[in-house]
Amino acid sequence: MSRFMQTFSPQQSHIHIITRVILLQGDGIVLCRVKGHERFFLPGGHVEDGELAEEALKRELKEELGIAECENIAFAGVCEGAFPRDREHEIFQHEVCLVFEAHIPEGEIVSREDHIEFICVDREHLNEYALMPTPMRSGIMEWFTTRKPFFRSFQD
Repeated sequence: MSRFMQTFSPQQSHIHIITRVILLQGDGIVLCRVKGHERFFLPGGHVEDGELAEEALKRELKEELGIAECENIAFAGVCEGAFPRDREHEIFQHEVCLVFEAHIPEGEIVSREDHIEFICVDREHLNEYALMPTPMRSGIMEWFTTRKPFFRSFQD
């Protein structure tokens, strides 16, 4: 945990800072989904108060996959979005996803959390999967081609 972890004042904003990873395993990319759901997302999770984004990413990978070390963690892009969490009650969420790249060795990918599962798909077939948020996919595809950081935003 960061040496800066301490008590922060109550949140005035409800913007969620998320760290996600283009987790590469050979020629594949690891995707995550809630069991029983069709939509996928990149592995990762919330950045906690006082935690740096890369630290949060490492913590999430350890919690979700038991990965203690990743090779070559590098910044890949940002995907920002505002969308309804509950349309009936008009509750919205605003997220800023900081996206990184990391490599893991070949081998079986096993979730350490009961509610989520992981699959590794060939990069060439990424468009066949319902990756959320939707603009993230085009950012990742651009990044695969250019290796330059991407920015995507959306509002639903």
